[in-house]
Amino acid sequence: MKKLLLAFAISFALLFSFSGLASARDMTGHFGVGVDAPIMGYRGVAGTYYFNKWFGLQGLLGIDVSSWTRDEAPKTKVTATDWYLGLRGIVPFQIHEDVNLGAFVGLNFHGISLNSSVSGSSISSSQTVFDFSLDLGLRPEWFVTSNFSIHLQVGVMILVRADDDNDDGDLVRVNFFSMGDLLGTAGFTYYF
Repeated sequence: MKKLLLAFAISFALLFSFSGLASARDMTGHFGVGVDAPIMGYRGVAGTYYFNKWFGLQGLLGIDVSSWTRDEAPKTKVTATDWYLGLRGIVPFQIHEDVNLGAFVGLNFHGISLNSSVSGSSISSSQTVFDFSLDLGLRPEWFVTSNFSIHLQVGVMILVRADDDNDDGDLVRVNFFSMGDLLGTAGFTYYF
């Protein structure tokens, strides 16, 4: 694990050492709205603001509510509420006239609440689980027009989940390329 983190730190250091070769597309003062995801893969709405040519901050929010009924006896209705909050710092470098390569660090919070009730009775149960993760990665962003961009993300995610009911214990997981998906995650942004 230490070797992996050291290799990742050296990669970022090399990326930053060549920053004087090409400055990023200047997005200073631009605010963007789009769809994005952390390395862990939960999608949400993203707001991105570039304070200057070298640093942007992105906030992410995602909510997913689903409900289904289990048909086997006893018939049970289940509702799942899944939410996600994230904050990410982005340092962009221009690699082509229309492409920035951003190095990012993100902190993400995720929670899921499961509520179930048995039809025709007063029996119900509820369970809530929270976790947080740290993302480190690279994000090539292609500006299709001066205001619209699409991007991919690859990197590493460190997930920490505390188990409140102590059934399974606490969980710490290191994840590469979004749940083993070689393409990582993708999104788009419209800048104003």
